[in-house]
Amino acid sequence: MTLAHRYQQAYEQANRYDQEHILKFWDELTNEQRANLLRQAESIDYAFIEEQFAKQARQRPDIDGIEPPVIVEKRKVSDHAKKKGLAALRKGKVAVFIVAGGQGSRLGFAGPKGCYPMTPLKRKPIFQILAEKVLAANKAYGTDLETYIMTSDTNHDTTVSFFEDNDYFGLDKDKVMFFKQHMYPIVDEQGKILLKNKHEIAMAPSGTGGIYRALHRGGILDRMRERNIDMLHYFHVDNPLVDVADPVLIGQHVFEEAEMSNKVVEKAYPEEPVGVLVQDGDKLRAVEYVFMLEELLYAKDEDGQLKYRAANIGNHVIARDFVERVAKHANFPLILAHKKVPYINLLGERITPLKPNAYKFESFVFDALPMAENPVVLSVPREEEFAPIKNAEGKDSPDSAHNLMNAQAKRWLQAAGVDKEVIDRLEAVEISPLFAHTEERFVQQAKPHVRLLDKRLRGQSKAYLQ
Repeated sequence: MTLAHRYQQAYEQANRYDQEHILKFWDELTNEQRANLLRQAESIDYAFIEEQFAKQARQRPDIDGIEPPVIVEKRKVSDHAKKKGLAALRKGKVAVFIVAGGQGSRLGFAGPKGCYPMTPLKRKPIFQILAEKVLAANKAYGTDLETYIMTSDTNHDTTVSFFEDNDYFGLDKDKVMFFKQHMYPIVDEQGKILLKNKHEIAMAPSGTGGIYRALHRGGILDRMRERNIDMLHYFHVDNPLVDVADPVLIGQHVFEEAEMSNKVVEKAYPEEPVGVLVQDGDKLRAVEYVFMLEELLYAKDEDGQLKYRAANIGNHVIARDFVERVAKHANFPLILAHKKVPYINLLGERITPLKPNAYKFESFVFDALPMAENPVVLSVPREEEFAPIKNAEGKDSPDSAHNLMNAQAKRWLQAAGVDKEVIDRLEAVEISPLFAHTEERFVQQAKPHVRLLDKRLRGQSKAYLQ
């Protein structure tokens, strides 16, 4: 089909929904730019966008009658369940799924967030940390994990090139798959689609709720089925403390015959802006922070703890069969996130707004929770498994993550029997996942050689263990 024919079809479709302005600068474009613009325009479901915008925002959910969920503490998981996790890993039933569609712009970094140089001493990028944890899990658990990395239009090519340029950080490239999440157009406050450039529609990732269809469209589900992989360990790229392919979470998931399992940490304080998991009748679901009434935020249980404290950290095991079912049948309501978005106006001028001017459409992976049978909620220590990197400074920043990583390394040294005086003198410690990716593994590796390790570290202020 010629560009002219495609243009006519795209114009008619856009015009039907009063969005024909996206093609306003057609005559000024090169053929390559026209092809790019048409590819975007042809991907838009205008009726869906119009319907979702008409709702303006997700209505406050009915949270009358909610209760705290049943929580299993990681340290109390039975050996029987953990053995089931180890068996699933050995049999190749698990794959790793990294959500990595974001940019590092909020960190002052020009590139995919996964490329951000993160570790305290060696400045390893986050992708390298996670790749080394996959390699460490392979060795520790006798498995050969496939790794699926979900990118976005914004960072796909850069991410793939980064892995290629670094020889996949030691991973078997045939076991690493990249695929893009779906993108939605960004609209202004009147519902009009914005242009990023004269030849480019302003688009934003669909949010983590788009993973189900993205896994289907990206061929991942077919690949899993062919290889008899039954479940995904899902987590976000911006948490360097993640316990990759955790046999405890996987084992509890298998033991409970769950379709979706969830790691949580205890909320740090009532106003912490995180969603929490709650029990709503016979369904488990997440309630976003903005929808929690004040009396629920501050409610205490009989032990004096926060009643609704199961903070969702975006760390799940999800059954393949469940993903397939959700991908075929679920249409999640979208949240309209009000953001500042630069754009090209109808005069061809670039506008940089000083306040929020546009809406991005998003849904979330946990929107599927009410559909899941036998969901698991596993509580883990925040200081061991959660160091989010969201901001350039302050809370949830690289500095706060460095502090958490450093503190974890010191705890591991102490658990292995290194002299406390030696540990206290260390200002910064970094442990390569290739040496050990969990405390249990570190103690196994280090304790037999603790005297040598103690001698090596004595008098040092910085230490890198590999």
